[in-house]
Amino acid sequence: MAESWIAFFRFRFSLFRKRTISFLHYEYLAIEKNFLIRLGRSKWRKPLFSKSAIVGSESFQKLFSDADYLLMQGEYFEALDVGTKAESLRQELKRIEFPESLINDWAGGDWVSNIGHTALGLQLLRMKKMVEEVETPVLFHSYGSTNKLLLEKISNHVNIKSLPLLRYYRFEEMFRAFRIEMNYINTQVGVLEINEAFKYYCYLTRSKIEPISLTPEELEISFDYLKKSKIDIDAPMIALHVRETHERDKLRSGNYSDLESIVQACLPFAEQGFQFIRMGNTGMRRLSSLESLSNSPLNSRFFDYANSEIKSELMDVFFWSNCKFLIGGDSGPITVPMLFNKPVLRLNANQPFLANIGYSGYIVPKLIRNVESGNLLSYIENIELPVLWSHKNEIEPLRRECLPSSVIQACIDDMINICLQKREGESKARDLLDFPYTKRHQRHYPVHELPLSPSFVSRYGELLNY
Repeated sequence: MAESWIAFFRFRFSLFRKRTISFLHYEYLAIEKNFLIRLGRSKWRKPLFSKSAIVGSESFQKLFSDADYLLMQGEYFEALDVGTKAESLRQELKRIEFPESLINDWAGGDWVSNIGHTALGLQLLRMKKMVEEVETPVLFHSYGSTNKLLLEKISNHVNIKSLPLLRYYRFEEMFRAFRIEMNYINTQVGVLEINEAFKYYCYLTRSKIEPISLTPEELEISFDYLKKSKIDIDAPMIALHVRETHERDKLRSGNYSDLESIVQACLPFAEQGFQFIRMGNTGMRRLSSLESLSNSPLNSRFFDYANSEIKSELMDVFFWSNCKFLIGGDSGPITVPMLFNKPVLRLNANQPFLANIGYSGYIVPKLIRNVESGNLLSYIENIELPVLWSHKNEIEPLRRECLPSSVIQACIDDMINICLQKREGESKARDLLDFPYTKRHQRHYPVHELPLSPSFVSRYGELLNY
């Protein structure tokens, strides 16, 4: 019973964190209704699992929970060991309870709980299907904060089905051991952390996976919306997304970037004729409040789409699919452009960049400074520090620092040269641009991952021991 309540609250929390007080009221009603139905449980089919199998110190659910906690604290290899043990227990329970498998594994609602999970998780399941020829159905109750149109597009490649709340929990209780954990993916080369699994499957499928696209009718509607805006339709577009705040979520507080410095770095390219589209949620800090744009003649080259009247799920997808590339950071939207085979520039990334995933582009890490000595730290010397493997902001006596505008500008130039195919040979020079983690921890399987930006390597090569 306790484990069921834990699963219930965990799922519901992922849905209502961005909701209003009125939504919380409905959450209370849902919990109350769930409790009343449990009182009348005699009318339900009994769970197929023995309680001893899912409750206790060695339950696979508890181990997955422990592994997730370790992962968020930066204890990556310890987390993977515990997650592997949890997966082994899950598989054992499947064999015990279902000697002849009734269904394949299925993915739960957390795979579609937000835009990042939708793009990363469902694309992973799509690639997994191509590699292993096994369908993984996705069952969920609420759309959360994901993009419904994007989910509809991916449903052409992945089996996705929405269920009523109580039916979803009944199914989960009956087939709990068939539900795959999002952070730990069982692959043909062993259990991998989800970002690592994505890079593995991407290596095997990248040359043959088709990008998602809008229909001619959807494109026509999108261009009609653009005519109502101040966007230069004929200018090449670069999408921009910056996660600024770092107070609300302590475990991910280090994922922030400095919007002002990034916009300053974009100004020379706006002068060259590029149109920057600021992506994000309504209510984000307005671009008009930035000092670098308030009195600039180039402010018309920066469209604050996140706070615009034309914002919609369709236009979200339109900009993701029609931008030359995305400038982003350690946040969910960084995973969306690869659905459309678009490059990304992952700025101010936390090391050791376990999430350096993408179709193409570059990654540019945050700087790490010792507050006591004032010196920047070598990534090689500190790669074993668990705190640097986390996404937390509080890492005393160390401090994460966003990159200066001059470096960001050079890295944007790297990306533009990729798009214009002026430096094709340089973009393939992976041996010089791989992060040292790859050399320190050799894999027994191939992966496709983003290299470091050449300009970053040129500027901070001493921190990489190059």
